[in-house]
Amino acid sequence: MRGKVKPDYATTCIPSMRHALINHKSQVSTPKSLGTSALSAGVKNLSGTRTIVQPSKSQEIRAYSSERPSSTTNRYATNRDCLPFSCSPFSPPILGSKRSFVAASSISSEGAAAQQLYPQLDFTFSPRLRLSDRVILSTVTTTLVLIYAFYRHRVLATFATFGLAEWGVFALLLGTCLLLGRSLLLEGQYKARLLKPSEAKDEDSIFREVLGIQVHYKRRTGSGDAPASPAPRPWGMALWHGFGANTYSWECAALQRLAEALCYGSVITAHDCPGFGLTERAPSAAKYTFKANAVIGRKVLDLELQRDPEASPRAVEEPGTGATSVDSAARDMPRVYMGHSMGGRSAALAAVEAKGAERPAAVILVAPAIIAGRPRAQASTPSDAAPPQGRLRLLLGAGITLVQMMFSLILMAVWKAINPLLLVVLRGTVRANGFWWKGLAGAWYDKAALTQNIVDGYRRPSVVQGWDDGLLRFVYANFIGSGTSISDFLGKMQAVATGRQQEAPLPDLVQQLVELAESGVPILIIHGQQDLLVPVSNSKNLAALLPGCELAVMEQCGHLPMEEKPAEFVDLIHDFLSRQQLREDQ
Repeated sequence: MRGKVKPDYATTCIPSMRHALINHKSQVSTPKSLGTSALSAGVKNLSGTRTIVQPSKSQEIRAYSSERPSSTTNRYATNRDCLPFSCSPFSPPILGSKRSFVAASSISSEGAAAQQLYPQLDFTFSPRLRLSDRVILSTVTTTLVLIYAFYRHRVLATFATFGLAEWGVFALLLGTCLLLGRSLLLEGQYKARLLKPSEAKDEDSIFREVLGIQVHYKRRTGSGDAPASPAPRPWGMALWHGFGANTYSWECAALQRLAEALCYGSVITAHDCPGFGLTERAPSAAKYTFKANAVIGRKVLDLELQRDPEASPRAVEEPGTGATSVDSAARDMPRVYMGHSMGGRSAALAAVEAKGAERPAAVILVAPAIIAGRPRAQASTPSDAAPPQGRLRLLLGAGITLVQMMFSLILMAVWKAINPLLLVVLRGTVRANGFWWKGLAGAWYDKAALTQNIVDGYRRPSVVQGWDDGLLRFVYANFIGSGTSISDFLGKMQAVATGRQQEAPLPDLVQQLVELAESGVPILIIHGQQDLLVPVSNSKNLAALLPGCELAVMEQCGHLPMEEKPAEFVDLIHDFLSRQQLREDQ
């Protein structure tokens, strides 16, 4: 041992760490180069053919198919990793802070992928019982055992239990209490690390108050080249995402492409629906309804069209004019409402209820979760051909309506009673990385194209304060607590009394869409042929009901066309809007 020198930490560890850091930096491309390469790769591999089905008199149904590029997986993986946030690098918070979600220096492959997209967030945190927590659980266990031993004879005399059954019941109760206590202690660690929405935002995030809550959204402006003829038209476009998603479902591939496809001066907004993303979780369930979400999307677009141009984060000055891409004329530009899946319901509601300048020039529904109902030819006889049958029918209808309302009230009571248990189950389920992988795999046709960055884009809201309460309030507002008010009951009673329940065999929203289409508003429905969540047959039935509606079916595509095939998706929208402009110019 005489010739061996003890290694010095400063001379061995630090240089090796510095060398590893330099190598890591040399292997990471800059955001600009990544975005450029992703964009060029996406354009280079595009090769598609389009087939047109002969339309009927009242509708035009179009099928869209494309040959699959040989490098589909690599192209989409590159796009997802780079396009959405490569232009918005983050400054990570200070390590060791009380509420930081910064990952440790040694992270798993899952954590490495998370840091590529959200370097300030750590999705790998797994709480463990601390010494103080173990002391608390041990104290509770000892106390319960002593209480049971002291009152054992009284319990036996009361319930007449003995032997193994007695100890089995006690062990079951004790284990339940310990499991619940352990869950509460671990949840306390999770809760202490949850972030405010402003702490998990991107550099291009915008927060504005709409309907009394802080709504998070993203904004893009059109940058496409203007053709010489016909004169280009700027569009105002509002986007609604689907259930369990957030603005990332539009950002990851389609949002920037849309901005590049639309002409200069167009404005696109994509907001986080109440209960999802980084939008504030309001205490009132009324803020989470589809109708409230529809109003929020319209108002967000309206605010962006009317806001001060100099306050716009992406306002661009036109050379020689001094005007910006968002000026006073933008307030009157035609509007397009586009929604995906569940967001399709809100987009449709926004379209049918809009008045004046907010009335849409076009509506685009992507895999809409809107039940089509029956065509008019199969509808039941209207009320004027089958008048009410007097008092008996009124009493029967009132009884059925009352039973439905009572069942809803009972369901509401059960929901509120088990709400704490639902929160515990929901937290443990949604935090799991595998939960998102399985869910997205069911929504994608090409499952090999999924990357960890895509998964993290969807699960980011799970590190924000109140995400669990917001999700349950959304479910409650739209599926549990709806239709239980006195006004709803009286409205149903009036419909029964006058026979109006047979006037609209279609669902109310579909009937309103039919009237909107009849008024001349063009509607485009885009759906993936291999969609396993919302069958394409529903969109075919819906398109058959809407006069003049166009249906584009994308082959080799699942529930998320804007993510799986963004280039083809944007081409469909661009062609659709171009045709509408040509028709109006003629």
